[in-house]
Amino acid sequence: SEVLAGHADTPGEAAPALDLDAVIKKIRRYNKSYEVEMSAPPAFTHGQSVRTINTPVAGHTRLPAYARGHLGDIIAHHGGQVIPDAGAYGVHEGGHLYTVEFAASELWGSDSRDTVCLDLWESYLVRT
Repeated sequence: SEVLAGHADTPGEAAPALDLDAVIKKIRRYNKSYEVEMSAPPAFTHGQSVRTINTPVAGHTRLPAYARGHLGDIIAHHGGQVIPDAGAYGVHEGGHLYTVEFAASELWGSDSRDTVCLDLWESYLVRT
């Protein structure tokens, strides 16, 4: 009857207040850094235009198919980070990680002014 009525037959107790500081401390306890010391400098800089590679990949990759072969702009560099593609196979390999911003129209051909940001490794990117 509560489902049909859209409300509880009897009022319940209010949920306890959430202690955000405790939640953040708990999350940080489980966070693991995937930062890797890189000997080579980053190949790209903030504001630089890049194109993603358009190579089919068998197995694990963090480069979505919808973004392959498309133009975007570097908006952030996150230093050296473990490459999950290699990590999925037990290889601890690092690469420079960037946030790349794409126009939605570039990815899907729409007339939208929206953008899509993806965190992508240097090995996925080429100069334009």
